Amino acid sequence: MFDRSTIASLAAHAENEYAQTAEETGLIGLTALVCFGILVWANYARNIRTASVPIRSAAYGLGFGLVAIMLHSLSDFGQHLPANAFLSGVSCAMLLALARIRRKSNPDIKIARVSQSSRVLRIIALVCTAGFWTWGHTWRQ
Repeated sequence: MFDRSTIASLAAHAENEYAQTAEETGLIGLTALVCFGILVWANYARNIRTASVPIRSAAYGLGFGLVAIMLHSLSDFGQHLPANAFLSGVSCAMLLALARIRRKSNPDIKIARVSQSSRVLRIIALVCTAGFWTWGHTWRQ
């Protein structure tokens, strides 16, 4: 279950979620992970600065939970446990959703309507991304 060897060149895993991500997905995957993190933490900061008290409180709790799992990922494979990965995904989605709720409740902020062509482009991007990840997964096996 554990690798007890002292020879570093025989290690099967990096024991660091971020280093393992860089090793498995390369620079593109690590860049995508960093961009996603920036997006989530920007919405966290926006919720903390401008949201009402209930939303701000929820954002604080979600943010502290994400910090905990990010610190845990420095020394272990926390995201490989399904419960941790699911909880992290839900926490990120909640932070993004809370930012949208705040914008909808504030009439001073203009929200652009999503056009039909924009929806089509999003669907195409989703299908291409899913195809890329499926191809990458089958290629590794």
